[in-house]
This record gives sequence, structure tokens and C-alpha cells, in this order.
Amino acid sequence: MLARSSVHAPHVSGVPCRFHSRSTHSVPNVRKEMVVVHDVTVSRLRHSDGVTLEAKTDLIRDLRLANVRSIACVRFDDVLSSRYPTQILKEVDLSDTNTQHWVQVESTKSLNAALAVKAKYISMYVSPSKVFSQAHGHLETIAGLKNLEAILLNLQDNPPYLVRGHIPCMIRCPFSGTVAPEKIAIVARAMLTKGVGLVSLIDTTGQAKPEEIHRLIGHLKERGVKPANLALNLRSTSPQISYQTINPKVVAGLEAGIRIFDTSLVNVGKRRDVPNASTLEVTLMMSHHGYHTGIDVEALDRARFRFMQAVTHL
Repeated sequence: MLARSSVHAPHVSGVPCRFHSRSTHSVPNVRKEMVVVHDVTVSRLRHSDGVTLEAKTDLIRDLRLANVRSIACVRFDDVLSSRYPTQILKEVDLSDTNTQHWVQVESTKSLNAALAVKAKYISMYVSPSKVFSQAHGHLETIAGLKNLEAILLNLQDNPPYLVRGHIPCMIRCPFSGTVAPEKIAIVARAMLTKGVGLVSLIDTTGQAKPEEIHRLIGHLKERGVKPANLALNLRSTSPQISYQTINPKVVAGLEAGIRIFDTSLVNVGKRRDVPNASTLEVTLMMSHHGYHTGIDVEALDRARFRFMQAVTHL
């Protein structure tokens, strides 16, 4: 069993971070193996938020200086102009092979905009919840998978590439309630079968419990989905005590074999009410639990401080 313990982080916005492990499960033979902490901050910053292109590109560079090697940079869609994500990617050195600069697309049209600036890391959402899809303008499951297949076929002429799939509502949908694990398994298996390399499961409502995470990943394993092909995007329903609610979920993911976690250094944008796990806090959690990320925590803290100084209205 993981012992009940706490670890103090550097001060962030004047408030120290503390983590408490409440897991009732054991982590056998915890080793110094690598865990990837993926930052999704920049892709969530819309131009309408008033965040300048300079602030976004500076944040990407600062994350790279902190040795964050997987960054969600921009989102191309078919409604908003592709001008801003294109400008960001032109400012960022995509030839840096040490970093995966992820670009979210919605269709072959938006994919072409991403390929025009030589993006190599592509991501796309497919929701198992029909109501959630309708509410957020996503394609429904069958149409979304067909769209994904079209994108993958298009990419065959543009190797090398890596595609990441996102599945929201991994446990609960904010509109239709509990989502059956089998629905998640169907979408995940379909994504991987079609050629997606990694599937990120999103705790959209922030209500996933550690035992539910264990059950879901166990079910996926039974259906042939390996933890090595999964990532967790964990959130909290209580921004003020996110470290208390997130840490047991992170531990549950580690125990189930997950080694990639989607996090956000700066929780801004539309989902501030259900914030992502903090990149800084999760990086510290990994070290506390005996895992290695390669991330420079002090540089990460400076990146957050610099961004918040540049964007004081958020």
C-alpha cells in the first residue's frame, strides 16, 4: 500500500502545493520508470480569451525549456479562421525532434491547414456520448470514427506522423450521466484498429473515482486495449483543493499501468470550472511516487509565473 504522505512543491501564485495519497491499492515494485506529462494549456487558449500570440508562443518555448516534451499547441477547426494557429506554429520551431507539438483537427479540411505548416502530431476527439457530441459540436461516434478514418487515410501520403485520439466522458457525461465502459472500449478499440497510436481518456466532469478508473482500465485490458496505448486526462470538481482530489486518481492510473498524463500548467479557458490536473503538481507527484518525468520543476514554475504576468486579466 502507498503510505499516506505529503510532499511540498514550490510556491505557485504564493500557495504551496501538497499531495495526500489516499489509495487503498498497492503499487508493486515502484521503479524509476519514465512517465510522460503532456501539457494541454496552449491549445485551450483562444484568441477570444485576449491572450496574445506572443504569450502563447512564449509559453510553448518556456515549456520546452522546462523539458516538457509533449505539448498540445493549437486547434484547427472548420468554423474559426486558421490564421491564429497557423501563426503560432510558424513561430514555433517544429523541427525540434525532442518535442511533440500536438495539433487538434476536426476534419480533412482542418488537417490540410495543419499539414501546410508541417505539423506531424495530430489529435482528434470522438465522443461516446451522443448528447455530449451534439452539445459541443462534435461528430457522433460513428460519424466521428469515419471522419477519423478519412484523416488517417489522408495522412498516409504525409508520413511520418503520429495520431492521438481523445475520448471525453470516460466515466460520466454531464448531460446523460454514467457512460458504460463498453462504449469507451468500442471507441478506443476502433481508434487503435484504424491506426491511432495513443488514446487519451478524459474525465470530463471531474467526478471519476479512483476505483472507477481501475475498473475502466481493467475492462479495456480485457478488451485488448493495452495501458501503453492509453493516456489519462484527469480533472477536479473542486479547484481550491484539486491536489486532494487529483492525487488519488493519478495513483489509480499509475497502478493500472498508465504512464502518460494530460495536464495543464495554467487552467484558463472554457473549463476553469472543472480544471485539469496541474502539470506542476502532477510532475511533483510522479517524483514522490518514484517515477521520472525529466521535467525541470523550477523552470516549469517560472514558465507559469511568466505567463500569468503577461496575461494578468485571466
